[in-house]
Amino acid sequence: MFLFRLPRLMSRLSLAVVIALLAGGMYYKNKEFVALGGVLYKYRGAAATVKVPEGVKVIGKGAFAKNAAVERVELPDSVDSVRDLAFAGCPRLKRVRLSPNLSQLGKGAFTGCGSLERITIPSKVTNIEELTFADCKSLESVTLPAGLLAIRNGAFTGCGRLKEIDFPSRLATIEAGAFGLCKSLETVKLGPSVTFIGPAAFVPGGKLAIKAKEGSAAAEYARKMHIRLQTY
Repeated sequence: MFLFRLPRLMSRLSLAVVIALLAGGMYYKNKEFVALGGVLYKYRGAAATVKVPEGVKVIGKGAFAKNAAVERVELPDSVDSVRDLAFAGCPRLKRVRLSPNLSQLGKGAFTGCGSLERITIPSKVTNIEELTFADCKSLESVTLPAGLLAIRNGAFTGCGRLKEIDFPSRLATIEAGAFGLCKSLETVKLGPSVTFIGPAAFVPGGKLAIKAKEGSAAAEYARKMHIRLQTY
């Protein structure tokens, strides 16, 4: 009987809902959230604290971008991807709870979030992409996952309050300008696993010193860039 009623039922539903039902996906739309097939395309609300609905798997490109009201965001455990520019330019965003199942942080995901104070990157993330946290001027605390392999171009450039950061032992690549203009950065320890450091990844000045094993790529970089070197 249901099959006979299906055409009549579908005629009463929006095209987006029909597509979602046929695809077995999630459709969620109200004045705040627009999501389809597990992708949150846009947050239209004006709340200071936002809890993204369970079942969302992807925070779409620019989904929260330039939202002037949001201060805190909590992502459900179902989220495994945050796309490019997802939270870019949110001036009041201070705290974000990322899903422990997150494996992808897109380019510029939090760029220009000038109030963001701290961030913990989940364990499944292996790359911090280009400009992910660029110009997060209030960022003071960053916790990187043990399995992180690469920090891409300009990932943390302009994070002027960032004083210290612990780099995981498996980290291999730090690309150009990754920590450019991080004027408060102090001693950073880079292990022998780091085999490539791009131009101006770190720049001399202030209290910055690189602690590295003699003969390593990090030690060579410090000497080349005239950054204080502490060997071990």
